[in-house]
Order: sequence, then structure tokens, then C-alpha cells
Amino acid sequence: MWSVSARPEVDVTLEGTAGPVTIAAGTLLPAVELFGVRGMKGHPTGYCTAERKTIPDETPSPLGGLLFKIERSLEDGRACILDTNADGMADQGFLIDKGSASDRMPRPIKPVALNVASLRERETGNRVTIEVFGSSRPGFLIAIKDQGRSRHFDTINADGVIDESIQKVPKGATYPYDMVVYGAKLRILAVDLKARTITIETVINETLRTVPTYLIQQ
Repeated sequence: MWSVSARPEVDVTLEGTAGPVTIAAGTLLPAVELFGVRGMKGHPTGYCTAERKTIPDETPSPLGGLLFKIERSLEDGRACILDTNADGMADQGFLIDKGSASDRMPRPIKPVALNVASLRERETGNRVTIEVFGSSRPGFLIAIKDQGRSRHFDTINADGVIDESIQKVPKGATYPYDMVVYGAKLRILAVDLKARTITIETVINETLRTVPTYLIQQ
């Protein structure tokens, strides 16, 4: 799900140098924290179209693959709208990596209700799974698919917590042993080396973890 998104009920038209760009009514626009938007101070929140990007998953990165690909995920161009006076209406819009330099400057649009809400369903092909591996020393792998493609990474920094993609039970641990893997509370009850089985219990918790998806830099 998108943690926060807008869904305009009418078409939104942005005037570009190459002609108008329309965001169709009912389009789900995820909330995006904006950095370096020309003419705007701070890190305002915008609502942008979420188009599939064409960057390769195998691109290396000293920061961990996921963050590097986020920073390069805007090559196809997107349209964004902004609520500059916090009245629930989008009143400005601009393009990203598309059109001329002036198209990337926020400019007035006909005000339209944003209809912001939390936890709306995304398109298919997006999921986070925790995979179990090992027997003598259990481990867990965080696997993320974004629009049907795997995202390879070393660490994720989200919600103030840094998670490694691979996490193992410490050497010499005694069972039951509790772990929190990307917000999921897991209790390893037993390990049977002969049968090569691991008995795990999930502990109920209401913690929601977010997955960083796009970082917009103009």
C-alpha cells in the first residue's frame, strides 16, 4: 500500500511548453517529500504520478543498491501537484525530468481537491516478504518487489531504523529467541538440526514499516 496518497476526482491539467499534461481523474498519486524544488523552501510534500522506471537492478552502489536506484528513478518523467497553503486543494503543479526548465518550476493550476488518505492499495506486483534460510543458524532475508521487479539492497533506512537485508540469529543463542525483522516480531522456538527444521512463531504487533520508493531531486 502507499502510506499516504492523493486521488483527485477530476482531471488535473498542467500547462507545459510542449502542450498540456493531464493527470486523469482517479489517478493514485503517492505523497513524495520534495528536495530542491526551484522557488520553494524546505522539503514540501507533493503528490506525483508513479510511473515504472527503467533503471537496471544490478547497478552497484556504495550506499546499498536500493538507495542508489531510488536516486536515479526519475528518468521517465513524472507530473506533480502541490498544496501550498494546506487547505486540502492542489494549487500548483510541475514536471520532473520532462519538458523545459520552466516546466520544472511550480506554477499555478486550477485548484482541485486532493482527497488525501492513508494505506491505499497500490497496483499489483508490490510486496515485502521475509524469507527463512539456514538450519544450524537461522537467518532471515528481506525481499522487496516493486512493480514486479526485485529491489536488491544491503540496508534500508526508514522510520528511523536501519535494517540489513540479511539478518541472522546470533551465534550461541538459546531458544526461544526473539527478533524484530523489518518491523515483524518473530520468535524462534526451536531448531532441529537432524530434521533441518525451524519452528517460528509470529508475535502480533501493530507496527507499520515503510519502504522508501522515490527520492525526487531537481
